[in-house]
Amino acid sequence: MPRRELSVDMNSHNGLRGLCSVWIVMYHFLIKSSIGFDLMGNIAMPIFFILSGFSLSVVYGTSVEGKSYSLNIKEFYRNRFARIYPVYILTTVLALGLVFTDYSFESTNHPTFSFETMDAASWISTIFLNVLVLQTWPIFPWIPYRYRAFINMPAWFVSTLWFQYLIFPYTVKCYRKIPNRYRMVTISLFCLLTMTTSISLWFLTRDFFAATFSVISPGFFMFSAGAVSGLWCAQRTMDERQCSAEDQAKSKQHWAAQSDTAVSILMSWVVGSVVAEALGYPYGAQLLVQVVGTPFMVWMVISLSMDGGTSRFASLCRWTPSVFLGKISMALYLIHGIVLRYFCVLIQAVAPELLPPEITNTPFFRSGLIPFWGIFVIVPLSLIFGTAIERFVERPCRGLLQAPKPQPHEQPLTDKLPVVNDEERVKQKRI
Repeated sequence: MPRRELSVDMNSHNGLRGLCSVWIVMYHFLIKSSIGFDLMGNIAMPIFFILSGFSLSVVYGTSVEGKSYSLNIKEFYRNRFARIYPVYILTTVLALGLVFTDYSFESTNHPTFSFETMDAASWISTIFLNVLVLQTWPIFPWIPYRYRAFINMPAWFVSTLWFQYLIFPYTVKCYRKIPNRYRMVTISLFCLLTMTTSISLWFLTRDFFAATFSVISPGFFMFSAGAVSGLWCAQRTMDERQCSAEDQAKSKQHWAAQSDTAVSILMSWVVGSVVAEALGYPYGAQLLVQVVGTPFMVWMVISLSMDGGTSRFASLCRWTPSVFLGKISMALYLIHGIVLRYFCVLIQAVAPELLPPEITNTPFFRSGLIPFWGIFVIVPLSLIFGTAIERFVERPCRGLLQAPKPQPHEQPLTDKLPVVNDEERVKQKRI
């Protein structure tokens, strides 16, 4: 298998993951605190699907050294398993201990459900689906919730992402056949499908989770939008390399302006929605911005890969702390809620008077789990545990489980040719 040479600049994307992971972590901590402040971190979730589809299509769907790259499906699945499963299963086991406390994920996120009411069949089904990462797959929403409960609630993202991994080797073959001039139309279509599907699901169910946690929308549509975007950027990058240095510089300036504009529009909408929510004027921004804002997210991801790091936002994404947060983003995302709840269990056992006296309902979560000051303890602890898991679990397991990379030739081909001196060359001409 040929060595994968990336044709697209994705140096800003890892930092973007880090920034989004911090946004989500702070959102969960603040909404669960005694003040219940809503940063609307759910809005960032489609960005992770876009980035995942984008990076995989660049790595597995583009050409290598001018030749079509042949995807080895077995190695692809092996690498994806090594990427997410060890951290996922570790955090699931850690979260299992919370089931027997007052601070399990389901008892706080779903007030009508309790692990205490589950029978043996419910436990067997729940553990089976959690181990196989199948909780959010299409067939299972029709199964009663007690049979498919999340032991670690943030793992819904891993379940949805695992479905995208499963079908990616087959969908990317279809996306590669789309001419590049039609790929932007395809991306727009996926964004439109995300909007119509999620909003329709919300009107049918009046359930925010059913409308936004599905493997289809935003999962499949946004992952696919990212995959097609990666293929478009790869072809566009190859075309621009044929241009003069001056034209390439102008192109980077153009995309830098596009990147900063997309981020400005999206974040202005988010900040305005947060302020409106805090002032008591909710309008369903969690759903609307997450769904209707998807074109701006795709626009941002594409621009960051084309601006050569020259935009202001790219500088922030390439900042060393942002890159570090991107490296530990998966571990941080899966462990932060567990740290929060074990902190509550500890406070409840040692000094229960420090916990908020009441738990109040917000539109999407129950707030009041922790006192506000607890954030200054939980955030550093989450970063420490996330770093440790990435360093001592995720990285070693990836090195152990991933398919071995192809080795280059021991010697260049020219070194293996016989050396011909001038005398021998004269003899060959006489012959």
